[in-house]
Amino acid sequence: MTVAPWRRMLQRSVVDRRPLRHRAFRTLWLGSLVGSVGNQVGVFAVGLQAFWLTGSSLAVGAVGAFVAVPMFATSFVAGSLADRLDRRRLGMAATAAQTLVSGGLLAQSMLGNDRLAVIYGLVAVQSVVGSFAAPVRQTYLRMLLPADQMPGAVALYLFAGNAGLMLGPALGGLAAEAGLAVCFALQLTTGVVSFVSVAALPRAPAPDRAVDPTAAQRLPRDVRALVRARPTIGRVLLLDASMTLLGAPVALLPALNADRFGGAPATLGALTASIAVGGTVGTVFSGALSRVVAQGRWLVGAAVTWGAATAALALAGSPAWACVLLATGGVADAVAVTLGQTLVQNSTPDALRGRVSALENVVQMGGPQIGNLRAGVVASWCGAAPALAIGGLCAVAAVTVVAGLSPGLRQVGRSES
Repeated sequence: MTVAPWRRMLQRSVVDRRPLRHRAFRTLWLGSLVGSVGNQVGVFAVGLQAFWLTGSSLAVGAVGAFVAVPMFATSFVAGSLADRLDRRRLGMAATAAQTLVSGGLLAQSMLGNDRLAVIYGLVAVQSVVGSFAAPVRQTYLRMLLPADQMPGAVALYLFAGNAGLMLGPALGGLAAEAGLAVCFALQLTTGVVSFVSVAALPRAPAPDRAVDPTAAQRLPRDVRALVRARPTIGRVLLLDASMTLLGAPVALLPALNADRFGGAPATLGALTASIAVGGTVGTVFSGALSRVVAQGRWLVGAAVTWGAATAALALAGSPAWACVLLATGGVADAVAVTLGQTLVQNSTPDALRGRVSALENVVQMGGPQIGNLRAGVVASWCGAAPALAIGGLCAVAAVTVVAGLSPGLRQVGRSES
């Protein structure tokens, strides 16, 4: 008699799997899952090749700049095109281009390339075409699914991303034993799978069929008008920026590991994976988020928890406690992203969904790159542990200010989004 209530509670807590009943979403999600793993294998291989060529951590860190800068430069144009072209065709073209770049990385590895500029150039091109693919995938979520299934869909997408973060480096490390070309071959293969998943989607004529060459220049005005009309979007993006720009801890983990935990690579691997492990747990048990009424309040709480976990990491005296704190931050991040993307996608009209999705992509993908750079600069001044405390506390303060100045954000609920 006591088993059934626990079983019901567990079933209600597990991620909402209703989106997987839709064949088109299931196909897109499986392609994203496979592509995420392959992409992380490629990221691992690029960083390792840069290090082998130079022996410099700076050369490895510079890869992030060649990802972030092109993405910032092209995302708004990509979002504008996603609102004015057939989204399936645009997604197919972008995914095919990403796969071709993977082929270029494979070719340079097989040919014994020893020029760092070639690697940086290919990474930059891949970032550009990736900025066209990301908004298309995000716009399809709301097109394929009803509003009440959006939390589950976002959580499933986060699961795919975290699976890539966990499995990609592990597979990359094994494949690299046979040569970096094997890593890039895996990335190329998974890119083909991702392309097939996009090609299998239903046609998606753009809501605005007229191609306007000035659309990219008008994007800031369009977004400002949308944010004024639906302020929830701007508030969610500000919260996300506060988390990623101020509370990103990843760049400080190697120094923290060396200063406090002995510097063993295995320990660093455990620390790095802990965020993804927490994120996976958060997405697997995200079923309750589909029934949360006060979504804005939960979003603010998750953002505060992320910053607090980063700040507390400065006091961690053992690798185990550090992993627990990082995993806690990963859970909080999963909750914040799930609710944030749900609120934004459900608040955005279809005619602007591509542009707003591009803006989301800039904040979520570019923000951590800039946040890691900021953390590195602060750490060079005061050390890794103080930089973690400063960044985490500043993130908590920024989230508190945004929430305090936006009472409507705390009060926004499922029905209003």
